[in-house]
Amino acid sequence: MGEFLDGRTYSCRCADAERSMFVPYDAEVARATLFTEILEAPSLLERVLAECADYGSKPLSEAPIVALHCAGCDRRIVVDGTHRLARLAIEGRQDASLDVLELSGHKWHAQTPDFNLVCQCPR
Repeated sequence: MGEFLDGRTYSCRCADAERSMFVPYDAEVARATLFTEILEAPSLLERVLAECADYGSKPLSEAPIVALHCAGCDRRIVVDGTHRLARLAIEGRQDASLDVLELSGHKWHAQTPDFNLVCQCPR
């Protein structure tokens, strides 16, 4: 799991520059949010975990994840599985099984959801 959460894996959710709250992707203050930044920002992490609180009592040892990956700049966005991935990371489940479906491409169109804030490839 640590390898998947390196410095190039982003959440599909944007936050303000201070990482104090999530904001819509098209807000003027919206900034791409590394997944590790969510784990390090108490207000963001609390929000993510609160959204899946109903499932918090169930054991979690694996997580299906869906991600988009840019082969050009080697950045990825987790588009499904954010809550499960956050729980595994916070619970320290380094032995957890990640089942990642990753769609990889090069020079994603600028209108591809979320990549307009994350991808560093020239358009």
